[in-house]
Amino acid sequence: MFLCKIENRALLLSRTMALFATLAFLAACGHVPMASIERLSKVDMLQTDPAAIRIAVAYPDALRVPRQGAKLEFAARVENATNDLVKKTFTLVPDRSESERAELAGLLKPGTRLEIFRLSNRDVQDMRSIQRRLTALKQTKGKAVKGSMDVSLAGCESSTPPAGPIPVSTFIKTAELGEYITLLRNYDIRKVITGPDAVATHDCI
Repeated sequence: MFLCKIENRALLLSRTMALFATLAFLAACGHVPMASIERLSKVDMLQTDPAAIRIAVAYPDALRVPRQGAKLEFAARVENATNDLVKKTFTLVPDRSESERAELAGLLKPGTRLEIFRLSNRDVQDMRSIQRRLTALKQTKGKAVKGSMDVSLAGCESSTPPAGPIPVSTFIKTAELGEYITLLRNYDIRKVITGPDAVATHDCI
């Protein structure tokens, strides 16, 4: 079952800061719209086609997602177990197809960047292999075997962001969903880069 949990936290990746919320689809759903939660609950991570998974992010032009800054972690465990059966992190690659961008054309406003990510062809095959092994295991363990996915997007500053909120929106698409659905809408990431617990931001390198 594809459930959901939103973790908003700052992560340091090399000299870049993870300005974008970590999206861990597990249990408690902070800022995710209820309509999205309902649809996500119907996606089985052991069966979904890895080649069709897309992650999109819209953010101010002063920021960038650096190379290798988008990652997807796929994990599975037996329900109530403390250890994962499998846990693997894939580095996502940009998807620059016009057809994908056309689906989110309404987000392309002045001063806003849109980036879409997918698994590489090699990682698609690796994930399918993991799914097959877990599906076979599910024959003996039944519905107790649960798959999950965690997506993280790192960000860095290409120029000084303007004063005020720094809105970031994230979206996901799978074969079952058939379209992009909202994970976060205009989440102000200034909340994680200011205040007493803030982590210093860095320029893009």
